[in-house]
Amino acid sequence: MLKLSPRSMLHSPPQFRIATVAASANQIERLTTSLPAGIPLHHCEDLDQLCEAANYDANLILIFQSYQDQFAPASVALLRNRFPLARLLVVLDVLSAAEGRNRTTWPVAWCVPGWKLHDRLEREMEVLSGNQPALASTASRDEIAGFELSRIDGDSPLPSRHVITYSADPIWNETLQNLLVEPAPGRISIESCKELKDLAPLLNAFPLAALAFDIDPLNSLSEWIALNPARIAERLSIAHSDWVTAETEERLLAAGFRAVVCKLNPNGLQRAILG
Repeated sequence: MLKLSPRSMLHSPPQFRIATVAASANQIERLTTSLPAGIPLHHCEDLDQLCEAANYDANLILIFQSYQDQFAPASVALLRNRFPLARLLVVLDVLSAAEGRNRTTWPVAWCVPGWKLHDRLEREMEVLSGNQPALASTASRDEIAGFELSRIDGDSPLPSRHVITYSADPIWNETLQNLLVEPAPGRISIESCKELKDLAPLLNAFPLAALAFDIDPLNSLSEWIALNPARIAERLSIAHSDWVTAETEERLLAAGFRAVVCKLNPNGLQRAILG
């Protein structure tokens, strides 16, 4: 579920008029379950269908792009003319991840990898609520990073938390520990291990501790995950990976993890583990 600031929750859900463009309903299934109740969604299968919708005025449009050059430039231009004031996000699948580097169909500020949608969507809804400045469509990559990494106005202080981190990569393990301690110095205690044989004793010793679990490479960790569903599900367990696909996320959520976060999304990692 999206975490919106208290000031955003004061607004009635109809303030958020969200349109989605996706070839398959499966692409928006997880989006639907994560939105607060009462927010209306208007779904279309292509850009032209959305632009032809009479008497409909979206203020946030999510376009799910499965591959590069999926949408004709004429349709993109029509969309921009039809909804000049709407916030737009182009959700990139794996085959379109290079959008913005070797294609210029969309402004780079609009393009969001699928694994980053949840966090970016929270910010866009704060923009619509007037709680956060909007990111301009002409924003540079530095400005985009600043927008995405900033804490949402009104976030409550991070709580004290005990965290167990596991990663076979010692450099990443150290990086993750620094990432978790930095926003709440003195309130986060960490137990770290880099070998699976040491993880079970730690989990038994600290039953209330959260678990930050590096799943790379997943094929070598699948057996441990399958053998320890209770240990995973009984605590706040967050998996993280170099690249998160829908299939990987579905598999790990079914195994008891609360969330699966990309390592390239440090703000998302902090919020998933620390709250």
